[in-house]
Amino acid sequence: FIRLIKRAKRTVFIAGQNLFSLTCGKVSQEAKDSIFHFLSAPDQGNAPVVQILLQDPTYTCGRAVWDSLLSDFSQDLDKSIPELRKWLNEAERRGINTDKKRRLHIKVTTLVPLTFSFFDPEDSSGCMLVTPVLRRGPQSETRPVFFVEGGIGNPILSYYWDIWKLHFINGSKDFA
Repeated sequence: FIRLIKRAKRTVFIAGQNLFSLTCGKVSQEAKDSIFHFLSAPDQGNAPVVQILLQDPTYTCGRAVWDSLLSDFSQDLDKSIPELRKWLNEAERRGINTDKKRRLHIKVTTLVPLTFSFFDPEDSSGCMLVTPVLRRGPQSETRPVFFVEGGIGNPILSYYWDIWKLHFINGSKDFA
């Protein structure tokens, strides 16, 4: 995952239930550093963007679904929320997010069924990671993932990218 962030040129999109491994897990500092390094690239008209979508912590039905699958889901979500707020504050402090342009954009939605991560999906070198949640199975970076390469030229990747992009724009609300 971190290697893919480091390889990305323009777009990183991450959708996950609570993003605990990204915000508080074993590789969280490296993940955060990689994301901010990616976002700090000089703006040459097409500045890098990171979009993050996660479970709405105020949507009780969605939380109940995940709590029924993973006993520590709510605790992990509650730990991730303040970390993501810190990320937004840091993005503002560094000038990555301004009143006119948000390059680190975090939104919430009612339910995120799987973790989807896209890296430069509209470029030919783009790729997608799909990470399932396994009840009582391996967690975090030891989970199996599905990896799809080919960016805009791969119809499977393009299909899922179009769905998530539309949901991020129209089916979610800003992270508060």
